[in-house]
Amino acid sequence: PGAGEMTPDVVYAGLCRFTGLEAPAASPAAAPGRRPTLCAGCPHRAAFYALMEALPNGVYPSDIGCYTLGMNMGAVDTCLCMGASVAMGAGFAHTFGSESGKPVGATIGDSTFFHSGIPPLINAVSHGASFVLLILDNGTTAMTGHQPTPALERFQVSAVGKTVSLEKACRACGVDFLEIGDPYEYDAFLEILRRAADFAAQGGGPAVVISRHPCLMDRHQDETHERRGFQVTENCVDCGVCQERFGCPALVRGGEERMIILPHLCAGCGVCAYICPMEAIEEV
Repeated sequence: PGAGEMTPDVVYAGLCRFTGLEAPAASPAAAPGRRPTLCAGCPHRAAFYALMEALPNGVYPSDIGCYTLGMNMGAVDTCLCMGASVAMGAGFAHTFGSESGKPVGATIGDSTFFHSGIPPLINAVSHGASFVLLILDNGTTAMTGHQPTPALERFQVSAVGKTVSLEKACRACGVDFLEIGDPYEYDAFLEILRRAADFAAQGGGPAVVISRHPCLMDRHQDETHERRGFQVTENCVDCGVCQERFGCPALVRGGEERMIILPHLCAGCGVCAYICPMEAIEEV
């Protein structure tokens, strides 16, 4: 076609015309789709939720990666090109200012930060842009095939090669606030983000928080948490926070049972138990 995507159906129709073969009957209608979403147990989901709690009513520029799906949670306002989240975060910080009531929380993945996030962070430090930069460190390039990052030993192709520390790279950019947390430890991670928000609100420059937890889909990384079972108790009032705001695909409405947890999808991260306002989710 002159425009549009070269889908398998388009290619197949062209081949049939070229070869003179008759195309089979049309395929049955596809099943209703669902919008792309972060995996069940994805550490990015917990990090996004905490970011919105720590910086309510904020502006959330983001970047290129699987974490762009944070848009479904309302945690991604912009997605332009690799590294743009840091530059746009700095620009928004200067535009709105610390007294506007519009805090800025930019998000970028570890791979994207190494690729093109360092120059705009240096620029943000140089110009005193005060905003929170949340680096989503899952130890892999999850969106495009789980290629390793420079922070991992298996990235090296030479015996003399060395790993590059993400936090040391941030320090070398000149940031004064840098903390690391595990979003699975939700309460502690939320406090880190609140400290970062306070630092930025006081005009201290970029406040960097590294959200560090391995991608659950990366077979090269060991699981760092014990898989646990969770259930929804009778305290559930069907408020929808866990499904509509948190958005974990393992949580679904179960008719009279209200919310239920699908055990074949649940990763056992337990973050839903932290965020449930009714404390209606408990470990089995």
